[in-house]
Amino acid sequence: MSENHTGHGRFSGRVAVVTGASRGIGLAIAERLVAEGARVCITARKAGPLEEAAAALPEGSVIAVAGKADDPGHRREVFDTVAREFGGLDVLVNNAGINPAYGPAGGLDRDVARKVLEVNVLATLAWVQDAVAHPKLGFTERRGTVVNLSSVTGATPRPPASASTE
Repeated sequence: MSENHTGHGRFSGRVAVVTGASRGIGLAIAERLVAEGARVCITARKAGPLEEAAAALPEGSVIAVAGKADDPGHRREVFDTVAREFGGLDVLVNNAGINPAYGPAGGLDRDVARKVLEVNVLATLAWVQDAVAHPKLGFTERRGTVVNLSSVTGATPRPPASASTE
């Protein structure tokens, strides 16, 4: 990437994957990457909103692959598609997360807690591991960058605490 801090073309020729990108923070990141010259694969659970998000971005700059972040088959599909369509991967933005509403931790259902850990923590690790291991992405050779985000708190906020409105 060049040192052009004007924001125009900093990601020219780069390829990114953004998870949780059908709306909110993920979509905003994808929009900015495209505006700065990147080709982007966006992914999220729900196909309809994901397709709408992709349609709002310039044609030829984005591909969309719907699926669940904690599904190994989905990750494989995303990375295979990126390798085939874009030839490699430079940036992985992990933005997928779940935030089920629940009360005090003492009453938290352990299956709910396991699902939060599977999606918000273990799937994030798996995306990185799968990107590094994919034989056609060249993620390590391209000196790939990983950005991990968490816009969820794991609890329903109560004043004076606050949380993302996403």
